[in-house]
Amino acid sequence: MTDKPKLPELLAPAGSEESLRAALAGGADAVYFGHSAFSNRMRAKNFTDNSIRDAIKLCHDCGAAAHITVNTRVRDRETDEVLRLLEILLGGETDSRADALIVADLGIARLIKDRYPHATLHASTQTSLMSPSDCRVLGEMGFSRLVIPRELSYPEIKRLVHDADPMEIEMFIHGAHCVSLSGQCLMSFAQGGRSGNRGECAQPCRLPFTCGGVCSDRLSLSDMCLGGRITDVIASGVASLKIEGRLKSPTYVYGVTSIYRKLLDEGRNATQRDIRELESLFTRGFTDGYFAHRYGKMSSSRVSGTAEGGSSTISQTVSAALKQRIADHREKSKTEGKLPISAEFTLSHGSPSSLTLTLGEKSVTAVGEIPSVADGRPLTAESAAKNLTKMGSTPYSLSENDIIFNIEDDLWMPTSAINSLRRSATDALLALTTADVAVFTGFTPEKSTHPTPNKTEWVAEFADLSEMDSSAAEIPNLVDRIIVPAAQVALAAKLFGNVSKVHPSLPVFTPDDSATVRLINEAKAAGATRVLCHTIGQVRLVRENGLFADMSFRANITSEGALSVYRDLGCASVTLSPELPGGAMKNLGKNVGGISVGCIAYGKFPVMTTARCLISDGRCKKGNLGGRISTGENVKEHSCRTYFKDRMGQDFPVIGQSDCTNVIYNSTPIWMGDRLSEIERHDKRGFFTFMFTDETADEVLGVLKKYSRGEKSAGRRV
Repeated sequence: MTDKPKLPELLAPAGSEESLRAALAGGADAVYFGHSAFSNRMRAKNFTDNSIRDAIKLCHDCGAAAHITVNTRVRDRETDEVLRLLEILLGGETDSRADALIVADLGIARLIKDRYPHATLHASTQTSLMSPSDCRVLGEMGFSRLVIPRELSYPEIKRLVHDADPMEIEMFIHGAHCVSLSGQCLMSFAQGGRSGNRGECAQPCRLPFTCGGVCSDRLSLSDMCLGGRITDVIASGVASLKIEGRLKSPTYVYGVTSIYRKLLDEGRNATQRDIRELESLFTRGFTDGYFAHRYGKMSSSRVSGTAEGGSSTISQTVSAALKQRIADHREKSKTEGKLPISAEFTLSHGSPSSLTLTLGEKSVTAVGEIPSVADGRPLTAESAAKNLTKMGSTPYSLSENDIIFNIEDDLWMPTSAINSLRRSATDALLALTTADVAVFTGFTPEKSTHPTPNKTEWVAEFADLSEMDSSAAEIPNLVDRIIVPAAQVALAAKLFGNVSKVHPSLPVFTPDDSATVRLINEAKAAGATRVLCHTIGQVRLVRENGLFADMSFRANITSEGALSVYRDLGCASVTLSPELPGGAMKNLGKNVGGISVGCIAYGKFPVMTTARCLISDGRCKKGNLGGRISTGENVKEHSCRTYFKDRMGQDFPVIGQSDCTNVIYNSTPIWMGDRLSEIERHDKRGFFTFMFTDETADEVLGVLKKYSRGEKSAGRRV
């Protein structure tokens, strides 16, 4: 008889205090929510300084974990504000501290680990990470969990859970889909200046587009629903199941959480009745397309449901369930789960206060303030015990009878000082008794030895070479480097002749490390010395195979803290986020040496990257993979192309890669030919990237020559 697989955590959303109560009442094991700052759902009500502490306490009172989102990209000028928020989340009373922080910006992750070494970090799905090599590097950075993209299939998830151990894997099971890989959508920024990477997405993908003159709904996807696949989800071995919906109402949160709680506890798939109940709450149509690896018919249908707006219809149900859950947890806490410890508290005239905590053979001592002479009632053992025994959400319990009090007469100490002393001691004991705490190790052994250029380099990056003609042979004479899709390196050699300047770009979707290594080895055999990467795992694999790694703009680097992480990882160069203003592009990195820093100076930059083929809508006839690179077989040199037109008549090029992923490019190219000085590095030792999508070879040459002459032209300014 085989043991039943361990049930994964059920993680529910909360965009408001009412939704938090609903999630807990519905049976969530953990709830994720955000502060009003640095949360990637800025349109949710979210929580203030005081209310977020109370929200965390409420989770702990129910025996649930509080996962706090700090998952936007952060700029240098915001560092002080981030530090203030981190102190609120991690530095207060133990029962009001976050159990985990969900982080996207790797610079912020390093900052957290430097100041709060034992903080638990979860890598947001906004990091766009998905492979075992990604997980390996995340583990070295101090992360314990990765929230994977929604685009992965059941076999890919199962394989990742196995290969990424001990990294925990969290997956979405219900809620809205973004058509683009999370963290790789710049459409909202490109069309209206509202960054999806900073919590301001205007959801332009839900607006009408046409393709070939016919109205297309391929950018607006149905909602995910894996209720009918729960047994497979449990069998995959993932650690946590995430419900999307921080913008949804309490009614929705309670209803969806309750249904999935029931399915998990009963170990069964949803019935048609369960699905109808989920539909009644809210739906754009349901799909399991990514999980099932079936990409057809994923477009959204008419919105239906009754729980999208606010509702008070379940308030009494939520209140009753919440009250019962708190009572049950208190009763349970009396009999299990806590480790009894002993303590010694010392207070003497003219000396710092001290508290020693002991668990078995392990002891720690914390030192606090010097007590003052009592002006009124002196501190007693009884009054001190009230604060010393508050162990909150720690794994310890301490009773007054297990404390030795050494308190001299006529001394007084404020409650805040006693609490601070207790926190210091419990933190020290946690550090001593926690063997598997992840720490940020840094990447000194992986530092790049590639020389930093002594001039501003020009880099031509091509989305596709399949329609280039012989005129392309002149392009190497005008640029320092040429970047092409990894599957088109052989074609590049034919077109450009000068292969020494040609460097491959790896695919964006690479859940399978073996396929990535195969492409790296093919590039190495073709004479490539450096490779353009899009994830931290790709960088590690490239470096381990003896090549130099460059990081693309897809890392969304917006601060010196993040830049230093990629330098220490071993990157020879990085391209900054196109969402940065010109001044930041020019100056970012002044204090970070040992890495070349560049920006996009021309071109239609990618605004969406999709796992699902938008061109064929899942019915590709080319004979290639029909999905992501997973086996390394049948990769062709061809690419498919089309255009999507928005309601303003703007054309967005769509290029299908050789692995059947699609990239949508902005309708208007960046043009800085007459204003390069505004984005050129302060020391002129960076690079400009020219992104070419649907230009002919002659048009490419024309752009490069106009830039060399500093000419003005129509286009988007940085």
